[in-house]
Amino acid sequence: MTAVATLDPDSVIERIAAGEYQSHIAREAGIAPQTLHYQISKHPGYRDALKLRNMAKLDNSQESISNESSDLARAREEFKAAAWRAERECPDEWGSKAQVVNIQVNVAALDQSADDLLGKLRVVDAGQQVQRTIEQEPTDSSK
Repeated sequence: MTAVATLDPDSVIERIAAGEYQSHIAREAGIAPQTLHYQISKHPGYRDALKLRNMAKLDNSQESISNESSDLARAREEFKAAAWRAERECPDEWGSKAQVVNIQVNVAALDQSADDLLGKLRVVDAGQQVQRTIEQEPTDSSK
């Protein structure tokens, strides 16, 4: 039997929810972290366990910041690290709320509109040139 086959998925999920990282669990079991992730990520409770772990890490970091006896700079760095990890592991809860908008453009209609606009500009430009020519023609008042 392989080390992966001997792992109980429910106990791994419980350990993740309790705050352990998958790399530590994998090292203890003697398997690659990628292998553990591949097996565990299929478990229905996996996402919830990640949320619980990240929430606990963020709460602990925030408490360290508010605790006057702790090193404030270190506590802030721990909070930033926990927030970074939470954004990547659970983007729906802690990720950026910016959304990508996919805009589809009808290029043919745009080309036609641009051609129409250029045609109108040429007509206006030609009209202005005619008007300037009329204004600039010398008048013979001596005749």
